Amino acid sequence: YIGSVLLLVVCLAMIIGVGNHLTKWAFVLVAVWWVTWSQPAFRRLPSTPQETRPEGNLLTQGFKELRGVAKDLKGQLHLTRFLSSFFVMSMAIQTIMLMATSFGIKEVQLSSAELIVATLLVQFVAIPGAFFVAWLSGKIGNVKALSCCILAWCAVCAYAYWFASTKEGFYVAAAGIGWLMGGTQSLNRSTYSKLLPKTVDNASYFSFYEVLEKGGLVIGMFGWGYIEGLTGSMRNSILALVGLFGLAFLVLMLMPKSHRGHLSAV
Repeated sequence: YIGSVLLLVVCLAMIIGVGNHLTKWAFVLVAVWWVTWSQPAFRRLPSTPQETRPEGNLLTQGFKELRGVAKDLKGQLHLTRFLSSFFVMSMAIQTIMLMATSFGIKEVQLSSAELIVATLLVQFVAIPGAFFVAWLSGKIGNVKALSCCILAWCAVCAYAYWFASTKEGFYVAAAGIGWLMGGTQSLNRSTYSKLLPKTVDNASYFSFYEVLEKGGLVIGMFGWGYIEGLTGSMRNSILALVGLFGLAFLVLMLMPKSHRGHLSAV
């Protein structure tokens, strides 16, 4: 988040200070940024060459590995419950992250400058928010901290539904999103990594995790658009997200207690 804020500020300063004709050069600057800051990893991280090449078609092999993970999960109730909660949670969180700007334009009638302020606010607030969630998980445990985050998401969505009709109200909602966004994502991944079986290679499990996240995004976006089209208002779509977070909370609470207590820190 610190890195994204730095680059965003540079790009915005370039566009606002000089002119909109420099917008396309922001993409070039992003490319230079990626190439520059990836060099330490390329030069210093150890190389771990693959000893054996995977057999068969790489695409079909990937699906086979995902299917294998799905079969393995049947005997691991704690992982199944957590991933089910994560899947539902992803529907809501990813949708919020993508549709917040559209909500500001259509429902609050924010200008481009006001949207830029909201975007910067989200990024800046996400920095201390991520540290706070990490501290909280160290105090009360990962699952309890994640439960608190889910309930906080419900509160933010409810606030946006009732009060984010003005610029000030939208900024408050944006601050809430920023505070929870980074911490919730990192806490989900941390909790998942601690629940994984002690196998030689967990890459397939994390691939399955990513597939669930992207699948949740697709379903969440479809639901948002369907409800908006049906009712004519994005606010009703926000209200539906409260239901998703509530369902994610209930499923998370169904995790076996034996796998909740030992997750004591990020």
